[in-house]
Parts: sequence; C-alpha cells; structure tokens
Amino acid sequence: MGVTIINKTDRRIKATAVRRFVKAVLSKLGVGKASLSLVFLEPDEIREFNRRFRDTDAETDVMAFPGEGDYLGDVMVCPSVVEENAKELGVSFDEELAFVIVHGILHLLGYTDHTPEEKEEMFKLQREILRKIPSIPLS
Repeated sequence: MGVTIINKTDRRIKATAVRRFVKAVLSKLGVGKASLSLVFLEPDEIREFNRRFRDTDAETDVMAFPGEGDYLGDVMVCPSVVEENAKELGVSFDEELAFVIVHGILHLLGYTDHTPEEKEEMFKLQREILRKIPSIPLS
C-alpha cells in the first residue's frame, strides 16, 4: 500500500502521520493492495482545478481524481479552506483535515455526494471510520 504525500503549501503537514492515517482508513475500508497520492495545494491552485474539472470558480477543501487498477487516484486538499471550515464548525484543524481526507478517499472508491441522501450516507460512513481510528496529529 503506497501513499505519496506532496505538500505544495507553507502549512506544516506531518507526512508520516498522514501516510499512517491514510493506510488506517484504507485498512478499515478493506482496501488492501492499493496506492494513492495526497496533494496539499494553495487556494489559487485548488480553485483552478475546481474551475477546470468541475466548472466551479471557487476554492474548495477537497477534490478527488480516481485512478485505475491498484492506483486509486489523487486526493487534492486545500489546508487554507480546511482551516476556515474547522473554525466555522468549531473543530480542530486536524479533525477537519482527517474528515476531508476520508471524504476524498471515499470519492476515489466510487462514493458520490450529489444528492442529499448520498451526502448523508458518505458523511455517516466518514464519521464511522473516524470513530474506529485513533486520533493522529496530522499537522
């Protein structure tokens, strides 16, 4: 199970901890032999991806680009947006970061959140997974 971490931001991210966390998530989801990349981007970069691939001219916290075969794909995360969301939700940065990483992984595995029902199912699964994994400081 390979997890590549690329941090293109000034925000300190503990790559080893994030890698351990991602592997724990994949294990809880029953995903064995697979790999993925987790890329941390600045707001302008994720906005460009959002504009190009979702036709939405706005920053977002997480995007996922599925791969093929044993390569699950790429999860793009914007720490600045995660920080804003964490403040609004009254949770820590690490808690919100863990939540969006799981969200991105679920998208790579085919889960969608286009309807309220799908979104509720995804969020329920995210919370369930996070309850089963010990808290790991990610930043």
